[in-house]
Amino acid sequence: MSKTSWFYVCAMIAIIVSTGAINGYRAYKEYKARQQEEQQSDFTFQNVPVTLGAPVAQAASKPVLYIPLAQDEVFFGEKPLSPAQEAQQAGLTLESILADYKNEPALQAFNQELSQLTQGQATGLQDLSGPRLGVLMQQYPQVGELIKKHLQNPEFAFLVGQIFANPQYVQSVEVLQGQPAVLDEAAKE
Repeated sequence: MSKTSWFYVCAMIAIIVSTGAINGYRAYKEYKARQQEEQQSDFTFQNVPVTLGAPVAQAASKPVLYIPLAQDEVFFGEKPLSPAQEAQQAGLTLESILADYKNEPALQAFNQELSQLTQGQATGLQDLSGPRLGVLMQQYPQVGELIKKHLQNPEFAFLVGQIFANPQYVQSVEVLQGQPAVLDEAAKE
């Protein structure tokens, strides 16, 4: 290599080293500034200045231990529902949501075929959303075929997608069945 090439190589190395040093120094300054901010932002009531007229609190010799009440539980909101009440509430939620779609022709056709197939044991989507789904699927394995057949109808697929897009519906199905919603997987196919 010629002297000119060596000069340019050395100049480039010097520029790279100096740029790295400058960036390293900047990063160090930012790190120190963040540390200093964190130390200053730790606010405790000990940092509050005492005014002349304010009473000064006496420090207790021992901390006072909290002993929770064993017989009564304290809730800030309403008490949680019992499993029976939760299932009842989930059933009412399903009825309410499905009532909004009861006049849809695609859903009426599905409900009618489902009722005929199961000989009246399942009259609609609400029965498939409840805890009896496993029993119905064992007794009538054709229900799965019926669902797939109706999901090929775009109107029915759209309705099922709308119903399962409602998080309250999905949560109610999970409560009643004790597992993630089964029809949700069928709707995605």
